[in-house]
Amino acid sequence: MHPASPFALRPGLRPVVAGIVALIASLAAQAQAPAPSAEAGQMVEITGSSIKRLAGETALPVQTVTREEIAKSGATTASELMQLLSANVGGLTDGASITDQSGAQRGFNGANLRGLGVSSTLVLLNGRRLANFATPGDNAGVDLNNIPAGAIQRVEVLKDGASAIYGTDAMGGVINFITRKDYQGADVNVYALGTQDGGAGKVSLSASAGFGDLSRDRFNLMATVDVQKLEALRSSQRDWIREYDLATRLPAQLSSNSFPANVDLTTAQLTALNNFVLANPTTALRGSNPDGTWNPGGPVSNPRRVNFASGSCTGGDNPNLRTAAGPGGREGCSYNYMGDTEIYPESQRASLLSRLTVQLAEDHQLFAEALFSQTRTDYAASPATSGRIRTSAGIALPTALQAVTGITTPVDFRFRLQEAGNRTSRVDSDATRFVLGAAGRFGAWDYDTAVNIATNEVTDTNLSGWVSFSRLIDGIRSGAYNPFQASTSGAGRAFMDSIRIDGAARVAEGRSTSLDGKLTRALGKLGGGDVQLAVGAEVRREKTSFRATDALKSNDVTGDRSSSAALLADTSNERDVQGLYAEIVAPFSKQWEAQFALRHDRYAGVFNAATNVTSPELSTTNPKVGVSF
Repeated sequence: MHPASPFALRPGLRPVVAGIVALIASLAAQAQAPAPSAEAGQMVEITGSSIKRLAGETALPVQTVTREEIAKSGATTASELMQLLSANVGGLTDGASITDQSGAQRGFNGANLRGLGVSSTLVLLNGRRLANFATPGDNAGVDLNNIPAGAIQRVEVLKDGASAIYGTDAMGGVINFITRKDYQGADVNVYALGTQDGGAGKVSLSASAGFGDLSRDRFNLMATVDVQKLEALRSSQRDWIREYDLATRLPAQLSSNSFPANVDLTTAQLTALNNFVLANPTTALRGSNPDGTWNPGGPVSNPRRVNFASGSCTGGDNPNLRTAAGPGGREGCSYNYMGDTEIYPESQRASLLSRLTVQLAEDHQLFAEALFSQTRTDYAASPATSGRIRTSAGIALPTALQAVTGITTPVDFRFRLQEAGNRTSRVDSDATRFVLGAAGRFGAWDYDTAVNIATNEVTDTNLSGWVSFSRLIDGIRSGAYNPFQASTSGAGRAFMDSIRIDGAARVAEGRSTSLDGKLTRALGKLGGGDVQLAVGAEVRREKTSFRATDALKSNDVTGDRSSSAALLADTSNERDVQGLYAEIVAPFSKQWEAQFALRHDRYAGVFNAATNVTSPELSTTNPKVGVSF
């Protein structure tokens, strides 16, 4: 494992956080009670509609999770909370990210409503967008690590398609994290969790403060600081995992990449080996048959797979073991990657959310919101594998093994780089969001408009356990490294250290700049109340960039090599999005209500700065008609 490094806020944030903590301490001493809920008996906007109504009045399938319910659940992060919701099916978590050691979107925690995909689930903060997780890949969405969990007042989950209101990325539904807004007073919450067997411990600190009464002082300023640290969990720390022994219950799921190396002999080589054993019974390396010949093969093994140092595959605490039912077969070794692997990574998070609301006049408010979030996650996976090294590489057994096997021609082999240690990686994800807006009423029209600038920057760095593939092959070919027998002198570890690659990293950045606005008003009355109209528009520019460090671009990192150099090329893309929408809610009676919505979005072609090419323009129109009773 790599040495743990301290996790710190950006230098620019430190005085801000220090000032907020000092303010909280001062306000806490006054023991002020929080202001009454601004939503009690008032018209509020419910996720899934642009039209305000009484809380709980909507017929939309919206699940609301309150701050009290979140506290009772024990969830201290947005990702943990999403795992408790039945509507979230197959979301991305840190646990799933451990298996992703080829780069891709490691570190991405994403929600997946109704199982329709992370890219079809829209995540909002106070009704407005955040920047998507920047690293390119199969999924596009907001990293839940960037949500300031300590500031959440409630979460609204719309379990219905909402592309007619929010756009095509809301087909699966919408999750709206709503924070405190008109908060007065102070509170500090400390949460600590330990486990009986160790691992998966958690410590979190959340502190909030707010002052200023909108009706009296004409302003309100609030801020929340949230800091969390989660310990890693390894399979060796849970007896039930060790008791559910993969080698005896599911041997076919073991790995054929063991250490020392498994060798897949040709028919001629196996014949030569057994003939050599019979001709030299006292000096030859003996197999498992009574006469010393070799009897490779097994249910899931290559029929000629052998391991010339299988005696070192002892199992138990050693993940390398012998089992005829495994991929190593009767004469080879299998690797139990569940023997001592990381199930959940160590992570550290810090966020700061602040909101200022100014009552300009009786019917007009100005508001500003700032979010800073940092997440650092350290992953540890099993040692890298060499992949299959074929006879065409021209590598023969070391001279000492040739002398006891009689095999002098190049061999086909594979092994695990156990002497390089576990592959460790670090993902740093930094997010910011700045919102400046106004809300109020002109005559019969309510308005709400804002400028929103959101960014996400992700740096994914290989820390240890990563070595040069070309130098590894050269070292085996020259005899500087012997993968066929375990080193007892530390020479193997020293060689791996000499070919280690440092500084291989992927750096991705995404930025979303948008201007949105909407108007709502009553059009008339029906039996169930006012007919409400909402019209709105949004313009948004999205930019993404990706670059790989020179160490990664060399495409020479064992266990992190790309199938195409194009996947490691620097990219810079941007596009413009414009949307128009309208919504009418018609309550025909106290029992019957209809919702009519229509949204048109136009997506400008994506400009690729690397190729100087712009993709075709796209557009979509999404209607919705809903009737509830």
